[in-house]
Amino acid sequence: MTRPKGNAADLAKLATKAYYDLGLAKTEIEEKEKIIHELSTKSSEKFSEEIKVNKAIQDKIKFLQELASTLSQNNETLELENKKLQEQKNEFVTLNSDLKKHLEDVVLKENDLEFQKEQLEKKINQQSEEISKSKKLTTLGEISSKLGDEMTIPLSMIQDSAKKLESLPRLKIDDKMQIVRNLHRATRNMELYLNSIRNLVTPSQLNISHFSLLSVIDSAIENVPIPGNIPVNIEQNDLIVNCDFKLLSVCFSQILLNSLQELNEEGKINIRIMDCGADIMIAFEDTGKGIPHDILPKIFDPFFSTSNKRKGIGLAICKNIIEQHGGSISVKNFPTTVMVRIPQNH
Repeated sequence: MTRPKGNAADLAKLATKAYYDLGLAKTEIEEKEKIIHELSTKSSEKFSEEIKVNKAIQDKIKFLQELASTLSQNNETLELENKKLQEQKNEFVTLNSDLKKHLEDVVLKENDLEFQKEQLEKKINQQSEEISKSKKLTTLGEISSKLGDEMTIPLSMIQDSAKKLESLPRLKIDDKMQIVRNLHRATRNMELYLNSIRNLVTPSQLNISHFSLLSVIDSAIENVPIPGNIPVNIEQNDLIVNCDFKLLSVCFSQILLNSLQELNEEGKINIRIMDCGADIMIAFEDTGKGIPHDILPKIFDPFFSTSNKRKGIGLAICKNIIEQHGGSISVKNFPTTVMVRIPQNH
């Protein structure tokens, strides 16, 4: 059967239109497919990023879990330490309380000790005053005893002279003059010795002037009763010295008296004078038995003596006089020698 021509044209148009619509649909599908592909790619990238973020979050969660675990352990440790600290605090509180009690006891004891100290100080002061008085009385007794010893010789000379004047009223003028000289010498010795003791306690001003050393030694020998059987040898080496004549004479007299005591009426005394430049050395040497080594350091102490008959103060006086002159005095043994060193110009 043959179709009409109008229908064929319509079909052709429809076919053309259908083909065109298919092309548009295909293009649209391709664009959507492209969009879908892009979306798929982006989704894949975003998914990968999300995976990475998720992994990072997991890592952080793991870190936080580990940190929480560590903190938990540390917290337990801290709790233990806190418990120990609390125990120590309790102990400290107890100790502090005990210390306060002990401190109160210490304060009480300290107050008691302070009171006892004050009482002891009072007792010590009282005893010191008593000891001081006792020492003064002892020293006074020693000085009195020493004065009695030292005054024996001049007093004996005065008594002997007085007896001679009484028993022999018709003495020759020369004999009477000798007795008078003996009396003068005895009284002068007493005066010089008393002055030397006073000077030992309270040093006086020296009366310094130029003197012959031999004249000082001769004066000292004249003031000492030397037995005729004991020679005194003097080296004639005179020097001029600045000194207090009376005091230096007393000093040399005391040295000679000590030598005579040790000689015990036999032996000899040698006196040597040596020029040592700025100083003069005078050596008094005797042939006595010497001084024990352990006693040597004590012989210049007041009231010390190697003699049982006399209490030693003579060498203490000598030391005081020589030191006033700016000099020094020492003793050595074998032979027993007293060495006096004084400056020529004091």
